[in-house]
Amino acid sequence: MAPRAALLPAPDAEQHLLAAALEAQKAGRLSEARELYQRVVASQPDNFDARHMLGVVHYQRGELELAREHVALAIRMRPLERAALKNLFLIDKALERRPVEEDISREVLPRLAPRCVAPSSPDEHERWQDADLDIVVLKAGIDTSSPELERLARWFRPRTLTLWLESGMPKQAQSTLATRIIEPTVDALPRANRVVFFGADRSPGDWFQSMNAGNTGLYCSDEPHSLLLDRIPELAREGRAPLRLFFSSATQARRIGLPGTIVGDEARSVCMPSLRIR
Repeated sequence: MAPRAALLPAPDAEQHLLAAALEAQKAGRLSEARELYQRVVASQPDNFDARHMLGVVHYQRGELELAREHVALAIRMRPLERAALKNLFLIDKALERRPVEEDISREVLPRLAPRCVAPSSPDEHERWQDADLDIVVLKAGIDTSSPELERLARWFRPRTLTLWLESGMPKQAQSTLATRIIEPTVDALPRANRVVFFGADRSPGDWFQSMNAGNTGLYCSDEPHSLLLDRIPELAREGRAPLRLFFSSATQARRIGLPGTIVGDEARSVCMPSLRIR
């Protein structure tokens, strides 16, 4: 689905936001685009263009239920709008495929075990505490005050920890974490030797290729198998840089079935399931 809808005239402020949102969307800055479209919808709930394109952004982010909700609302405003009707059709097809794709992903995911680093001891994480650490949030619908995010930061306890967000992602003032915004155009990117990606909802984008971290990790909480099937090969650079997985619980580790370290109350335990190659 491509953001092709023509934006119709609107009051100056909203038109400026719509233009900025579309530019961000075309550039792949989906969090920023979502925030801008949401601002227009908040002030103009019946703005067809903002509502429709907000649905498209949710679709691009894999948030299919939200995508359908907003595109369906847009169609109520313009029942004969062909672009919106086509997009609703694509969303419904994606929702129909989701259970099948998840079943397939669940079977295929264990084959990625060679691309994941298996911890050699329960104290392996202490090596990560000897250096600065960057945490990059790839999870949708989360802000910097998330208890899970705070818990992960406390578990690592490096000398310096920086939390990185995409432009447009929610940031709460009460967060205890030092936070920066990823801005590739001004070279504002994670530069620590150890980088952990929080969640797998989105691709880190082109800037990831310029990141020179010697150690890369992925923290998994409730990600579907299908998202991990996409993200693990990408973050492991197709096997050229094995990825260390961190799990929120033993239950989650068993559900995923890949080697990694458990964070939290079971912080000293290590999950090293046997490989199930099919």
